[in-house]
Amino acid sequence: MELDSSETDRLLQRAAQGDQQGWGALLARHRERLRRMVALRLDHRLQGRIDASDVIQETYLEAWSRLADYLRNPTMPFFLWLRFLAGQKLVTLHRHHLGAEMRDPNREVALFRGSLPETNPTARSGQPHGCARSRSAGVAAF
Repeated sequence: MELDSSETDRLLQRAAQGDQQGWGALLARHRERLRRMVALRLDHRLQGRIDASDVIQETYLEAWSRLADYLRNPTMPFFLWLRFLAGQKLVTLHRHHLGAEMRDPNREVALFRGSLPETNPTARSGQPHGCARSRSAGVAAF
């Protein structure tokens, strides 16, 4: 569903002038789409702890604090910007609640030492070496 961008622009201008009702109307226009996106991306292990509405509320607070920056240089439509902020909020919440940390290169373990093993066409086909069938023999088997 595409929302009227001229109405969004008008509400953005009202919000930029400090109009709380304009800001509320702007957010209300996008709330359901944003809620569906957050609910879809929220890890199932967190659904008992965190509600999509909580994520949206925190996203709106972040959007309000960054609104002046967005208005100075709107590089994307307003809804995409909100969706981006919600995605960042979800990543932060997932890391916090699930204990995920950023990758530490010192903890990575190589699966192979040295160079990777050589492969041949038979090995890449998934057939045991020496048992390659012709294409017509494979079709005849079905």
